[in-house]
Amino acid sequence: MQIGERDQRWQRPGPVMRSAGRGPAWIGTAALVVGLWVATGATPATAGSSSQCRRLCRRDASGCTVEVARCRAQATTAFRDGSATCLSDVPARASGASPTSSLHGALRACRWAYRSCKRVAIKDCERSAREPLIAEHADSSTCPATPRPSCTEIGPDDECRDLLHPADRFFWDTLRAGTYGAIPDVLERLQAALAGCPGNPSLTRHVAWANVWRVAESARGNATTAELVQSLLAVQPAFALAWSLEPDDPRILGFLGSVTFGQGFTLGNAPQQAEGLAMLDEAAAAWPEFNFFTAGYVTSQLPQDSQGFQRALDFQWRNLDICAGAPVDRQDPDLAPLLRRETHAGRQRACFNSWIAPFNWEGFFLNFGDMLVKNRDPRTAVRIYAAAKLDRSYERWPYRSVLEARIQNAEANVAAFNRSDPPPGDDTIMLQSSFSCMGCHQAR
Repeated sequence: MQIGERDQRWQRPGPVMRSAGRGPAWIGTAALVVGLWVATGATPATAGSSSQCRRLCRRDASGCTVEVARCRAQATTAFRDGSATCLSDVPARASGASPTSSLHGALRACRWAYRSCKRVAIKDCERSAREPLIAEHADSSTCPATPRPSCTEIGPDDECRDLLHPADRFFWDTLRAGTYGAIPDVLERLQAALAGCPGNPSLTRHVAWANVWRVAESARGNATTAELVQSLLAVQPAFALAWSLEPDDPRILGFLGSVTFGQGFTLGNAPQQAEGLAMLDEAAAAWPEFNFFTAGYVTSQLPQDSQGFQRALDFQWRNLDICAGAPVDRQDPDLAPLLRRETHAGRQRACFNSWIAPFNWEGFFLNFGDMLVKNRDPRTAVRIYAAAKLDRSYERWPYRSVLEARIQNAEANVAAFNRSDPPPGDDTIMLQSSFSCMGCHQAR
């Protein structure tokens, strides 16, 4: 459910990865991309031999039963359903303006995705055997805890006391203050620091995020065209470099997958879109509490009646299911019990507010409500919007007036949120607004 510092598993969703653009160019190739996505067997996200999965998971089954059982069930189901989809549905879904090229492309994507899914299943089982979600979900205290990156496992009201490079500190101070106009200064300091510390993972990651922020909230109008073009060109290579420096961080892979998909969608590049979706698939398999949201957020701009948007909406529900530890009622969601599970340690910290995303909870439900309104379900949307008020930090949230207006105008916003050419301003879904990052990360 956050931006840059929170770091498991995609069954086939709290801010944040943003697309590199929006508008008609994104929508033009949506049908082909969504078809490839579904046809490649990407549905449950893992497809591998169930016997392989059982062998890999068995050694730790007694200590991590919840995670291992989930791993086995998903791998077995995905192997069966994904294989059937791959073999039967691709030709039908791939037919279109250029049947031959589309079919060949879909079949190549299918074969690639099948191999990728098999690899993900094996890696996922290995991970679940050596590292459960968090200790409270395991039957044994022998399951190791998630390592703690800087400043991530502390509450939203705590001070980050970890040693940070001055350029990193300036990045966070600027982000938490929501000072969009200072992004050029942020980038200048980060680049200067990298000149003296080449290959520094944190500085590299924050260069990528500063560029994402500038593009994502371009509706603010503070950035010049030249600056936006510069960031558009820089963001994907920056995340690719960050990923190469920290290949075990699923958050970065999720961000890289999002910008890869977003740029491919903007340019009408179907292979790039498929590549981005495969990255998102693997990232969510590694950390669902974080990357279900990341993956769903970037595809929330797809048309409401598309399979891609419906899948993105389902990711949000699955995100809640995993955070709650049980399925959440889709018609009458009760989110109050979820807050009793609040933690700032392990993977489930991604479900709650933190120093890095001080209003992660509120921002998640603002976006989720927007997606439900776009899905023409304002009644459920109002219930989801209201969940943002449950957290004790709500009264300090800079965007609470936005949420109050969303609740009041939920029915009227159904039409507004479904416009293919949203006007400038914030009468659109969160992803396309001027607070697409700040809704979770602005602290004051």
